[in-house]
Amino acid sequence: MKNLIVKRKWFWAWQDEKEEQWLNAMSKQGYHLISPGSFGRYEFEQGEPKNYVYRLDFMSD
Repeated sequence: MKNLIVKRKWFWAWQDEKEEQWLNAMSKQGYHLISPGSFGRYEFEQGEPKNYVYRLDFMSD
């Protein structure tokens, strides 16, 4: 069974670099993003620490 962890953290749209840094730091601690949600909800799977690099890309309709 997977060890899932939900964290809530709010970022403003212009803080994309700060959010990326936070996600990268979580990965180095062994928490790997599996599902970004709305309203600052993030779902992680706990595993071995890795040096993943996350990038955000916002698209408009």
